[in-house]
Amino acid sequence: MQLETERFSIRPLTALDAAPHLCAWTLDPLGAEMLNQSQHVWAIEDQRRLFAAQANNPSQLRLGIWVREINKLIGFFVIDLHPKNQAYTLTTLIGELSWRGQHVTAETSDLLHGHFFGKLGFLKAKANVRPQNKSMLWMMANGGWRKEAHLIKHIRDNVNQTRVDILAMGLLPKDWEESVARRKRFALERQARQRDIDHAK
Repeated sequence: MQLETERFSIRPLTALDAAPHLCAWTLDPLGAEMLNQSQHVWAIEDQRRLFAAQANNPSQLRLGIWVREINKLIGFFVIDLHPKNQAYTLTTLIGELSWRGQHVTAETSDLLHGHFFGKLGFLKAKANVRPQNKSMLWMMANGGWRKEAHLIKHIRDNVNQTRVDILAMGLLPKDWEESVARRKRFALERQARQRDIDHAK
């Protein structure tokens, strides 16, 4: 499985993808939370172990996100497959801080949904998000996701050991397809407005 956008490529991680620049990912609270670890340096051997584990676990995929121009790993998706229910749970980590806020998830996630909904016939995507992660919730709402439940004190925060809330989000193929069409329409409208502005100068 390999997917590509204009800026990024997505493919399964292997033990060979462990690298020194990943070691700082778990020093960041978000990275530590996503990897279910406390904040500490992420040892290369631990990276290798995590990336190699999916070879023995076909129900979970770890798909790396590489910047194509420089062939650098900047994050990854963890996808838990539930074939019996025709659903998958998606978790995203952009580990490189300089790439956060650069629309990485928006550019790459449509490829994944197209693959799982369109090619493999899955009927639902699921995700868990902290209520305070406003930027992610905005992006998900723009992508067709719906809040399905607010789970009170659902998980333990590994950084400060407190119990925290989680929002359970769901995405259906129809809602995703409508969001893609809507975003394409808005993009065309923006281009048309810009052309009008350029012609008026």
